[in-house]
Amino acid sequence: MSKFKLSKSSLSRLEGVQPLLVVCIKKAIQHSACPYDFGIPPYGGLRTVEEQQGLYAKGRTDFTTHNKPVTYVDGVTKKSNHQVKEDGYGHAFDIYIYDHETKRASWSIDKLTAVAEHLIKIAALNGIILTWGGSWTRFKDYPHFEIQSLKESK
Repeated sequence: MSKFKLSKSSLSRLEGVQPLLVVCIKKAIQHSACPYDFGIPPYGGLRTVEEQQGLYAKGRTDFTTHNKPVTYVDGVTKKSNHQVKEDGYGHAFDIYIYDHETKRASWSIDKLTAVAEHLIKIAALNGIILTWGGSWTRFKDYPHFEIQSLKESK
Protein backbone atom coordinates (compact mmCIF):
# COMPACT_ATOMS: atom_id res chain seq x y z
CA MET A 1 0.00 0.00 0.00
CA SER A 2 1.27 3.45 -0.86
CA LYS A 3 2.16 5.93 1.86
CA PHE A 4 1.99 9.08 -0.25
CA LYS A 5 0.04 10.68 -3.07
CA LEU A 6 0.16 13.97 -4.93
CA SER A 7 -2.11 16.72 -3.63
CA LYS A 8 -4.69 18.39 -5.86
CA SER A 9 -2.38 21.44 -6.07
CA SER A 10 0.56 19.32 -7.20
CA LEU A 11 -1.57 17.49 -9.76
CA SER A 12 -2.83 20.78 -11.19
CA ARG A 13 0.77 22.02 -11.48
CA LEU A 14 1.54 19.02 -13.69
CA GLU A 15 -1.10 19.96 -16.26
CA GLY A 16 0.64 20.35 -19.60
CA VAL A 17 3.60 18.15 -18.62
CA GLN A 18 4.25 15.16 -20.92
CA PRO A 19 1.51 12.65 -19.90
CA LEU A 20 3.83 9.61 -19.76
CA LEU A 21 6.05 11.56 -17.38
CA VAL A 22 3.08 12.46 -15.17
CA VAL A 23 2.14 8.76 -14.99
CA CYS A 24 5.70 7.97 -13.82
CA ILE A 25 5.63 10.72 -11.20
CA LYS A 26 2.36 9.30 -9.83
CA LYS A 27 3.78 5.75 -9.83
CA ALA A 28 6.93 6.92 -8.04
CA ILE A 29 5.14 8.71 -5.19
CA GLN A 30 2.68 5.86 -4.72
CA HIS A 31 5.38 3.17 -4.76
CA SER A 32 6.03 1.59 -1.37
CA ALA A 33 9.78 2.29 -1.73
CA CYS A 34 9.30 6.08 -2.08
CA PRO A 35 11.56 7.44 0.68
CA TYR A 36 9.82 10.79 1.27
CA ASP A 37 6.58 12.54 0.43
CA PHE A 38 6.99 15.17 -2.26
CA GLY A 39 4.99 17.71 -4.21
CA ILE A 40 5.23 20.04 -7.17
CA PRO A 41 5.92 23.72 -6.32
CA PRO A 42 4.38 26.69 -8.13
CA TYR A 43 6.01 26.92 -11.59
CA GLY A 44 7.25 23.34 -11.10
CA GLY A 45 5.48 22.09 -14.20
CA LEU A 46 4.67 23.71 -17.52
CA ARG A 47 5.75 27.37 -17.73
CA THR A 48 4.82 30.23 -20.00
CA VAL A 49 7.50 32.47 -21.49
CA GLU A 50 6.54 35.14 -18.96
CA GLU A 51 6.85 32.75 -16.01
CA GLN A 52 10.26 31.57 -17.23
CA GLN A 53 11.42 35.18 -17.69
CA GLY A 54 10.25 35.99 -14.16
CA LEU A 55 12.32 33.14 -12.73
CA TYR A 56 15.29 34.17 -14.89
CA ALA A 57 15.12 37.70 -13.42
CA LYS A 58 15.41 36.38 -9.84
CA GLY A 59 18.95 36.85 -8.66
CA ARG A 60 19.66 39.26 -11.50
CA THR A 61 17.18 42.06 -10.82
CA ASP A 62 15.68 41.01 -7.47
CA PHE A 63 18.60 40.93 -5.05
CA THR A 64 16.37 41.35 -1.99
CA THR A 65 15.13 37.75 -2.07
CA HIS A 66 17.76 35.93 -4.15
CA ASN A 67 21.49 36.47 -4.11
CA LYS A 68 22.16 34.25 -7.13
CA PRO A 69 20.26 33.29 -10.28
CA VAL A 70 17.65 30.54 -9.96
CA THR A 71 17.91 29.63 -13.66
CA TYR A 72 20.23 30.30 -16.56
CA VAL A 73 17.48 29.90 -19.17
CA ASP A 74 15.58 33.07 -20.11
CA GLY A 75 12.72 31.35 -21.96
CA VAL A 76 13.24 33.33 -25.18
CA THR A 77 16.80 33.04 -26.51
CA LYS A 78 17.05 29.67 -24.78
CA LYS A 79 13.88 27.75 -23.99
CA SER A 80 13.42 25.81 -20.78
CA ASN A 81 12.35 22.18 -20.83
CA HIS A 82 9.49 23.43 -18.64
CA GLN A 83 8.13 25.23 -21.72
CA VAL A 84 6.02 23.63 -24.46
CA LYS A 85 8.04 21.37 -26.77
CA GLU A 86 7.18 20.22 -30.31
CA ASP A 87 4.83 17.54 -28.97
CA GLY A 88 2.79 20.21 -27.15
CA TYR A 89 3.98 19.33 -23.63
CA GLY A 90 6.56 20.44 -21.10
CA HIS A 91 9.38 17.96 -20.54
CA ALA A 92 10.51 19.01 -17.06
CA PHE A 93 9.24 19.21 -13.50
CA ASP A 94 10.48 20.32 -10.11
CA ILE A 95 9.71 18.84 -6.71
CA TYR A 96 9.93 19.75 -3.06
CA ILE A 97 9.93 17.41 -0.08
CA TYR A 98 6.84 17.65 2.10
CA ASP A 99 7.83 17.58 5.78
CA HIS A 100 4.92 16.11 7.74
CA GLU A 101 6.26 17.36 11.08
CA THR A 102 6.43 21.03 10.12
CA LYS A 103 3.73 20.77 7.42
CA ARG A 104 6.04 22.78 5.15
CA ALA A 105 8.17 22.33 2.07
CA SER A 106 11.72 21.15 2.63
CA TRP A 107 14.64 21.60 0.26
CA SER A 108 16.93 19.15 2.08
CA ILE A 109 19.58 18.03 -0.40
CA ASP A 110 19.80 14.58 1.23
CA LYS A 111 16.05 14.03 0.96
CA LEU A 112 15.85 15.45 -2.58
CA THR A 113 18.70 13.13 -3.58
CA ALA A 114 16.92 10.08 -2.12
CA VAL A 115 13.71 10.93 -3.98
CA ALA A 116 15.71 11.66 -7.16
CA GLU A 117 17.27 8.19 -7.11
CA HIS A 118 13.81 6.67 -6.64
CA LEU A 119 12.18 8.79 -9.39
CA ILE A 120 14.96 8.00 -11.87
CA LYS A 121 14.58 4.26 -11.21
CA ILE A 122 10.77 4.27 -11.59
CA ALA A 123 10.97 6.40 -14.75
CA ALA A 124 13.54 4.03 -16.31
CA LEU A 125 11.26 1.06 -15.61
CA ASN A 126 8.61 2.92 -17.61
CA GLY A 127 10.83 3.79 -20.60
CA ILE A 128 11.75 7.34 -19.55
CA ILE A 129 15.34 8.36 -18.96
CA LEU A 130 15.46 11.42 -16.70
CA THR A 131 18.24 13.94 -16.26
CA TRP A 132 18.41 15.23 -12.69
CA GLY A 133 19.57 18.77 -11.94
CA GLY A 134 21.48 17.51 -8.90
CA SER A 135 23.92 15.73 -11.20
CA TRP A 136 24.75 18.84 -13.24
CA THR A 137 28.25 20.27 -12.91
CA ARG A 138 27.73 23.97 -13.75
CA PHE A 139 24.69 24.63 -11.62
CA LYS A 140 23.14 22.20 -9.13
CA ASP A 141 19.34 22.26 -9.30
CA TYR A 142 18.35 19.52 -6.87
CA PRO A 143 14.55 19.85 -7.28
CA HIS A 144 14.72 19.68 -11.12
CA PHE A 145 14.12 16.74 -13.49
CA GLU A 146 13.81 16.66 -17.27
CA ILE A 147 13.32 14.06 -19.97
CA GLN A 148 16.55 12.90 -21.58
CA SER A 149 14.81 10.27 -23.69
CA LEU A 150 11.31 8.88 -23.94
CA LYS A 151 10.26 5.54 -25.38
CA GLU A 152 6.67 6.00 -26.57
CA SER A 153 4.52 2.90 -26.07
CA LYS A 154 2.74 1.74 -29.22
